[in-house]
Amino acid sequence: SRDATVVARGGNISLDRVSVENQGGGRVLAADGTTINVSGSSFAAGPTTGDSIVVDLSGGSQGSIKDSLIHPSSGLRSIALSVSGSKLQIQKSELLAGSSTRQSIALFAQNAELTVTGSKLVGSALSHLSFGVQAQGSKLQIDASTIEATGSVGATGIWADNSTVGLSTSKVIGSATSEFLYLLKLTDSHAVVSSDILIGAGTGDYLGVSLT
Repeated sequence: SRDATVVARGGNISLDRVSVENQGGGRVLAADGTTINVSGSSFAAGPTTGDSIVVDLSGGSQGSIKDSLIHPSSGLRSIALSVSGSKLQIQKSELLAGSSTRQSIALFAQNAELTVTGSKLVGSALSHLSFGVQAQGSKLQIDASTIEATGSVGATGIWADNSTVGLSTSKVIGSATSEFLYLLKLTDSHAVVSSDILIGAGTGDYLGVSLT
């Protein structure tokens, strides 16, 4: 695996109005057990032949990302922001899934607790499979945000497995794919949806909300 451009283990890190790029396509910011505060910043990864995670938070990290942009380029699989075993607030930010050929994810959460407010999470029409949000064993609250589900073969706005999801005053917008489109897909999960707009599109297998 490639080394990250910025690595933090423990302690605190604050990034204000900075632009960081890993032209080799690897991780841009990796924080393990760290308190992070990011504002007005941009994180970008260049193309790679492998997998790419632009911002990777793990090990009990916590903090906030505000008014920032996170975007991978292309590869086999790409994730703009990955949060594992950590707590994070995301405010007025934009996460782009990237144009990786196999799979792209704007926001990935595993055993995490996330609050997303006034933000935009965008899939990729160039990826075989694309997700705005993919959550496993996590708690998510999404308010006043826009999630765009778009992919070449299949797309999912929010996919939650064994998770709790709150969705309020937000939009989930789907674009046509060749096979399937799910705006909200829940597996062994609980969701509270309030004052939201769900917009689908023509595709072979379309489900606004899937519960399994």
